[in-house]
Amino acid sequence: MGLDIRFDRKKAIEAGAFIETRANATESEIKAFSRIYMASEPMDADYLQWMKGVTTYLHIPTMNEGIEVGMGISNMIVRANMGGDIYNALVAFLRKHDIGWEEF
Repeated sequence: MGLDIRFDRKKAIEAGAFIETRANATESEIKAFSRIYMASEPMDADYLQWMKGVTTYLHIPTMNEGIEVGMGISNMIVRANMGGDIYNALVAFLRKHDIGWEEF
């Protein structure tokens, strides 16, 4: 079951996590998509907007890949499947460092 996990960003960073922001696409990918698809597929405008944006990832020491996160003023939110790899790794990290979290 998919759920959101909300926790304190500052505490996670103090415990060894770090945040990385990556562009969703390069300028050349955006230009190529615009030329090829936008002329015939106006419905792809949402995808083009996504390509122009960035995605924020949380890295925790026990995972090789970053976890996509949403960021509030002081909290982070991760979408994960209960019992899945991301859920298990994140909850273990939070528990180990005595960082409280909410699931909703």
